[in-house]
Amino acid sequence: DVALNQFNHQIVLARLKDGREVFIDVTDELCRDLLPGIYSKRGYLVLSPDGEDLKYFPIIDPDKNGLVVSAKTTIDDDGNLKSKVEIKGYGLSDEIIRQIGRFLHSKEDRERFINQLLQKIDPNANLLSFQIAPEPVTDLSTPAMMVVEYEIPEYATVAGDYLLLQAPMVQQVFDLLADGVKKAISLQQRKFPLRLTATYSVKTNEEIELPKVYKIASQPEQAKIDNKYFTFRADYKVEGKRVKYSSYTALKDIDVPVEDYQEFRDAFNKYQTAGKGMLILNIEKKSTKSRRKHR
Repeated sequence: DVALNQFNHQIVLARLKDGREVFIDVTDELCRDLLPGIYSKRGYLVLSPDGEDLKYFPIIDPDKNGLVVSAKTTIDDDGNLKSKVEIKGYGLSDEIIRQIGRFLHSKEDRERFINQLLQKIDPNANLLSFQIAPEPVTDLSTPAMMVVEYEIPEYATVAGDYLLLQAPMVQQVFDLLADGVKKAISLQQRKFPLRLTATYSVKTNEEIELPKVYKIASQPEQAKIDNKYFTFRADYKVEGKRVKYSSYTALKDIDVPVEDYQEFRDAFNKYQTAGKGMLILNIEKKSTKSRRKHR
């Protein structure tokens, strides 16, 4: 490890009578936890009168830095889409939502940021409303969340008995930490190990209300990734007039040695494109049976 020369946080250690050690970052006013979620495997040296050895924080469970994305989406007879998305965070993800609220002061700045995300779903996406809570974001008594409502004209393609669409959340646009990983793996090859900022996870659930009852005719191949650094799985289901899309992503470690870099890079790039093909649905036609009349 190389010590940071611009570290401006003050970490306090409280040693309890039962031997437990409690670390507190007293300078992070946007963190609901005692210690932010960025300290996985970070080295620390306790300044005590007798002196102490260098120690390391353990790896943080990805779900403790988790993001939960829930979407309710409707598609009308003409293929127009409307959706309401709720984004909640834990640990570092909670803090990132608060940072968005703090640094994007004006309504215009916030809407510009969300519109940039929505454009990744579809260039014709229109933001209807955006809300971030709590206000002010320094209120740590409740979890942080964002609510986004948007519409996309003619999003789904209606072709006779067929409907062609893509679950908007399959784009993973609200994975707020993915861009950092994407930049970190921009090099095709590395000569030195890769260290990422933090572990994290994203759980996504989207329910799409359709204008008619359909069944799946064809669906994108759902990539399943599970190695010691990264996990991703996803699934489509059709229940009556509803399509249900769910996925789970987890970055489980922050240190990737040179010999594993290519495998990690390939896995993350595969995640970025997973499931983005068209879901083709066919109208569910009820079978009719002729009945004989009894005299």
